[in-house]
Amino acid sequence: MQWQNVWLTLGLLLAILLIREGWNSGKDIFSIFGIIVSAVVVISYLIKLALSQKHGKLSRKMQYRLTIAGLCQDFTTIFSAVYISILFGAKNYYWLFVIILIASFIKRPLLKTLREYLPFDDFTIQSWGIVLGLVITLFRPTYFAGIFLIRIFYSLQNTDTLDLIRDHVDTNIYMINYRFRTAGGFLTQLILWGGLLLFNGPHIFEQIFNYHINKSVMNSSQPLFLTHLILVLFIISFTIYTLKLNKGNKNE
Repeated sequence: MQWQNVWLTLGLLLAILLIREGWNSGKDIFSIFGIIVSAVVVISYLIKLALSQKHGKLSRKMQYRLTIAGLCQDFTTIFSAVYISILFGAKNYYWLFVIILIASFIKRPLLKTLREYLPFDDFTIQSWGIVLGLVITLFRPTYFAGIFLIRIFYSLQNTDTLDLIRDHVDTNIYMINYRFRTAGGFLTQLILWGGLLLFNGPHIFEQIFNYHINKSVMNSSQPLFLTHLILVLFIISFTIYTLKLNKGNKNE
């Protein structure tokens, strides 16, 4: 047990309790402080991860490749939970699990087929597959198709990255994978909750947590769309930068 991890855990617990209290009491100030505390925790975690010496000889581009999985994972789960509940009704959330199940079965055959027709390496195909999926999610009728593509390609990319670094680090690769996926997930959620708070105000939490099963609860979808757009642009930018880094200096 390390004290840094204890403080990070207590910080997350405090953030959750503050947001919960804001929800129960109807006092927006508690929710605002909860978001601020969670932002501090996320930034602290990212700094701790950047300064850590536990990654062995893991290159920067490999660290970024692992982080992409965390960004996409929380986009396809946490963001989707909010998006589907608000725009489709929470009853339709089960479709996400159907998509994840199907994606797990066809991802390798799909990549094999794409290799035959596209003159690119696997990482390039996977990166542009993620980008395409993110763009498609911006259109409501094709949202689930976009999530399907993201799920397929980030999963493939993460598995291939772990295979690449297996012989180049001194510690457990699954713990390293967990750290960077957590960092990516934290970034996604920071943008998600921060964006909703910025564009719609603290009462957005009451709207989300008190959703109806079959219908939308937000009077206007604009705050959600703006947050969605920022998330998509951020993950696309991060993915393309990592792709360019991967094509550059092999020592980076």
